[in-house]
Amino acid sequence: MYPFWVFPDDNDEFIYNFSTERRHHPKGSLIRVKDWMKDNFSDEDKKCLIEDKRSISEIAPLFNKIHKKIKDTDTLLRDVLLLRYFMYETDEPFYEQFCRNNRLLKSQLEKICKELNI
Repeated sequence: MYPFWVFPDDNDEFIYNFSTERRHHPKGSLIRVKDWMKDNFSDEDKKCLIEDKRSISEIAPLFNKIHKKIKDTDTLLRDVLLLRYFMYETDEPFYEQFCRNNRLLKSQLEKICKELNI
């Protein structure tokens, strides 16, 4: 949450950042990002951040190749949005669905790449 952000590094440890570059940003130690994460993020939330980083690193190169090759990107964008943000059942655990959707999306993009010979 602005003005701080957190992301997993290559070892699945979290990097904590806090922006103080603007006058309206807090100065000093009003909040420790690591403490905020500990208080507000569950273990599942942290696993989702790690999965998000992992999946994006696999999906983005495929998406970019396809995006450069095809003229009508609406279907491609629709599929990405559906699988990444909308295709979830509220009565099932989120993390498992998130991982499944990322695998499905990667598989679909790989299939399109193969069909387009890229």
